[in-house]
Amino acid sequence: MRSPLLPTQPKPAASRVAGRSGSRRRKSGHLTAEALIIIPLLLLISIAIVEFGLLLSLRQSVAHAAIEGAREASKGVTTADLNGIVETALGGFDVALATNAGYLFEDPANLVFAQVGAITCDQPSTPLTLGNVRMTVCVNSSGSPVSGLIAKFGGANLLDKIMSATAVAKTECP
Repeated sequence: MRSPLLPTQPKPAASRVAGRSGSRRRKSGHLTAEALIIIPLLLLISIAIVEFGLLLSLRQSVAHAAIEGAREASKGVTTADLNGIVETALGGFDVALATNAGYLFEDPANLVFAQVGAITCDQPSTPLTLGNVRMTVCVNSSGSPVSGLIAKFGGANLLDKIMSATAVAKTECP
């Protein structure tokens, strides 16, 4: 009979090493399985964040194009000049009036109503008073550079929507 105060005999060296390596193998297997689940999720979330940021930037560019177009139109520029202004404001994206953008220009004083580009913009419901010009810019959001990456990972392409922005400017006196 052993005394409870005496130390127990140690295990043989071979069995201790075997026990540890088996434990390590099991832990590394768990880490691999967890990495296989987590890494694709983190990648998908990162791509979604980038895509969302690009969409916000595109929306800001569309609003900027409408404001610049209305401001320049209030000075009496031609439609050809407005084409250049809109395309310059949207220049950071793969957007062109010939393919996936358009604008609607209204000037009631000069009886001008111009719909330009591949996309037809909806006319705003509020009436435009004399002495003002209105510019509505529309862009298909699938023109963003990373568009469709989420769809390649099995998600629905939520980016095929039309973004539009409207700006009104007071006509400048000559």
